[in-house]
Amino acid sequence: MWFGIHLVRRGVITTDQLFAAVEEQSSRRPPLGELAVRRGKLKMSQVFQILGRQAGERRSFGTIAREMRLLTKRQLADLLLAQTESTPSLSEILVELEFVTQATVDVELVNARDGRVDACLSISSPTRSTTSRSF
Repeated sequence: MWFGIHLVRRGVITTDQLFAAVEEQSSRRPPLGELAVRRGKLKMSQVFQILGRQAGERRSFGTIAREMRLLTKRQLADLLLAQTESTPSLSEILVELEFVTQATVDVELVNARDGRVDACLSISSPTRSTTSRSF
């Protein structure tokens, strides 16, 4: 998301284009329950149990699955990684929607990274007192 904000600030894309790209990216993220069934980690009936609880509570699928002891911490981490890996990046979506070219993405990624490094370097750390104390 930081890259999208960078592009808006630089005038490369509009906020409307950023929101459209984020919505498209979100729509292409596979649901965790679907991945869990496909990978043999959960049965469909278990997914429905989790979804049933999730409907009454405002908590994540993974949190509820862990509380119900249907997924281990490791299994959830693996599923979240698979979900991330199967979701196109924001820059891929922006190019696909023809809001930017790949060349523009490449240049702006360098600019964004340089800007983040510069921002981190400009943060001053408190200086330590060189005065010694005797106790």
